[in-house]
Amino acid sequence: MFKDDIVRSIGVVLKENGHKMIDLGRGCIYFMKRYSPDLAFYIRCSDNRNYQGDISLELFFTAVDIPCDSLCTFGIGVHIQVLRVFDDITDELMRASGEKIVVIENGIGGLSQAILNELETPYVMTGRIPVYKRQRAIYKLVEEDESIRQEFEMLKKDVCQKIRNRRDKQAFQLGGDFAKHLSKEYFRNKGIDLDFEDIQGYFCSHVYAQCILDI
Repeated sequence: MFKDDIVRSIGVVLKENGHKMIDLGRGCIYFMKRYSPDLAFYIRCSDNRNYQGDISLELFFTAVDIPCDSLCTFGIGVHIQVLRVFDDITDELMRASGEKIVVIENGIGGLSQAILNELETPYVMTGRIPVYKRQRAIYKLVEEDESIRQEFEMLKKDVCQKIRNRRDKQAFQLGGDFAKHLSKEYFRNKGIDLDFEDIQGYFCSHVYAQCILDI
């Protein structure tokens, strides 16, 4: 199976270098590694052979986000096609690709500020960027509030635990409940005047994106 092939080959190389793995099913696996509080590496491994397609390895160096295929259309940062083959993969090829990825990651950190600058002033505005920027702004607002620092750290700890236990729905719920407890007035007083359900959704999405890198 594709997952088994990935785990015993490129997975070994990437995990030795600090990556974590998430299996999205249907032939799509992501590896992820935090670079900084705001940036991360994501490796997309996809198997499209059931649709007469390829086996593909792609590297994204981008803003911290939920590891899923929305990264393909986000438009921020660096996107590198590492490998694309139409024949059966071998462990040797996949391990070599993992080693290449590690070398690339070790060499492109100098682009970090350029990526953060692009997030603030995108070269090409995709539909995902404004939504992401709202998510990030709401998260940062709460993260930087010293008056709730202890409660916020406890939230992240609890969300990480839910993710480890594969309770993703409950992990999102914790974030939404935390925002609800803060109240709409809390966010409005800090300049966030949006529908409160949207605020909750934005906040819990970015909490999840941050925490999944730290499990």
